[in-house]
Amino acid sequence: MAALPAKGDTEGAIQLQGRLAQIDAAINDVDYRAANIRAGYVYVISNIGAFGESVVTVGGCRKPSSTGSR
Repeated sequence: MAALPAKGDTEGAIQLQGRLAQIDAAINDVDYRAANIRAGYVYVISNIGAFGESVVTVGGCRKPSSTGSR
């Protein structure tokens, strides 16, 4: 890191710092997921047309939905 600015390559040093920040964030994300392996999402679904007004389905999943909102 110190060699790039010493050579006058401040742009390269900035890019390297940004890449190192991305790597740190990725490592922190992996550490978080490993520590919270059972964490996930709980959902409640109702289908009045199929089951009536008093029936709901409650479930859970570990992966976020790519189509639904959070």
